[in-house]
Amino acid sequence: MTRDIPDGVAAAGNPCRVIREITEEDRKYYFKKRAFDVEI
Repeated sequence: MTRDIPDGVAAAGNPCRVIREITEEDRKYYFKKRAFDVEI
């Protein structure tokens, strides 16, 4: 990489490109629609 990428985004590739922004909805889940277990 020759530049920094912004915070809160998903980026991949060579050269690295921003795919999309990570939203609050994404922060609730760890894989597809499986929510984090809050009891652990």
